[in-house]
Amino acid sequence: MLIVIGVIVVLLGILIVGLNQATKRAQITHTQALMSSIKQALIRFKEDVGYYPPVLGIDRSLNYKYGSNNPFPQTPWEDEADYAKKVQTWSSVTTLAEYLIGYGHQGQDGYGYKTAAQGGPLYEDENPPIGIRHPGRDGVWGATQAEEDPDLALLDERNPIPPENGGPAKVYGPYLELHDDRLLAAPDPDDPDKVIFPGEAGFDEIDNRVIVDYWGNPIAYHRRLHPPGVLKQSYRALDPGINSFLPKLSDVICLRPYRVLPRQAADASFEDGSGDPTTSFALQSAEFALFSPGPDKMSDLQFVIDQGESRLPMRVDPNQYNRDNVVELGP
Repeated sequence: MLIVIGVIVVLLGILIVGLNQATKRAQITHTQALMSSIKQALIRFKEDVGYYPPVLGIDRSLNYKYGSNNPFPQTPWEDEADYAKKVQTWSSVTTLAEYLIGYGHQGQDGYGYKTAAQGGPLYEDENPPIGIRHPGRDGVWGATQAEEDPDLALLDERNPIPPENGGPAKVYGPYLELHDDRLLAAPDPDDPDKVIFPGEAGFDEIDNRVIVDYWGNPIAYHRRLHPPGVLKQSYRALDPGINSFLPKLSDVICLRPYRVLPRQAADASFEDGSGDPTTSFALQSAEFALFSPGPDKMSDLQFVIDQGESRLPMRVDPNQYNRDNVVELGP
């Protein structure tokens, strides 16, 4: 009897491990499929407006001023070591839901309007709630409404006035349709490292959204660096003689492949925290990247931030935080 019970326990253990592995593989597959759909949506966005969406504030706020967020300076190139650290966090978790679906009020996406009988700050009050206007060549909606700010008053294509009052009739998006409510969350205003899911307290009161993977991690959006406010241009169009390197997405260490085949390997502009410059040709040429920290919900970059360390993250880290990262490159 004891032998039979022991065999059953062993078989149950094997079954549980197998089920866990199968669940993990399914979640990775679903996240990869989701990120592939987002990639295609970003490509369609560019086909319509001429550029990939900008990187919104990394604190999940809707910050449209690029000069302060872009890690490359507006003046001649700064110290490479300083750039190497700053570029690691130049990404956004709010860009995707806002530019591809249209979660945001009128002042944030130039779309939707309220009749005289409607009121309140929620985007649900706007008619219709989902969609965007053309954000203009600097990516800012409603900039002509803020002429007192010369940094924003740049273009003419972002007037949020409704069509019946002479406003623009052209509507863009949504570019992405999510069939699972669990893939859409709201940033927690009290804790930037957390999100609020549908059904939880505070979700409906927040008009900002993030797209999450199948483990509940916000999917981060990275794009090739551009001069502040010039979304159609990237630094690779500049004269290489200005500096020994030009910014590429391979400068973001958490995007570098954990393993690279020799024929696919290239050297990045700088080494990671372990002295390794290895990246891939695909990442060197990518225009944008989507990032998920995977099932362990952790990357070496997050570990460095959490521990308050000053070193750069590592591509192949001792605790293997980056081993299960999921990265989608585009185009």
